[in-house]
Amino acid sequence: GDYAARHVGLGAVADEKNANKALDTILAKNASANVGPAYNCGRDYAFPEEPALKMAWYPAGRMPKKPFPYYGENMTGFEYVGAANLAQRGRLAEAEKVVRDIRNRYDGRKRNPFDEAECGHHYARALAAWSALKAWEAQP
Repeated sequence: GDYAARHVGLGAVADEKNANKALDTILAKNASANVGPAYNCGRDYAFPEEPALKMAWYPAGRMPKKPFPYYGENMTGFEYVGAANLAQRGRLAEAEKVVRDIRNRYDGRKRNPFDEAECGHHYARALAAWSALKAWEAQP
């Protein structure tokens, strides 16, 4: 909610300390230099050797019997929202790393740079990239 409120010009709605702690946890637990082998229904948004920001993380021994289906995957739309959230808080180096990892995966050699597929080709959620750009531009 804080990301969206800031994006549309309403300003911050979350406690800054809590929001930064949440971002720290996301980067510590969900960012991976190597997404590793995981069942993903054949949807290779990142290969095992590629860095990505995964959708979720469960502590060891605490994964639910039925976790949400895509917890081990990454999708660029969600990664861009994370990058925008970081940029909104002035955490530009971390935001840049998230975006750079995406662009390295969609570099034109491994994947189409104009089609960040998620639930089909040319999926709209990847347009969140523009919110990362807007957040970056808003920094002093």
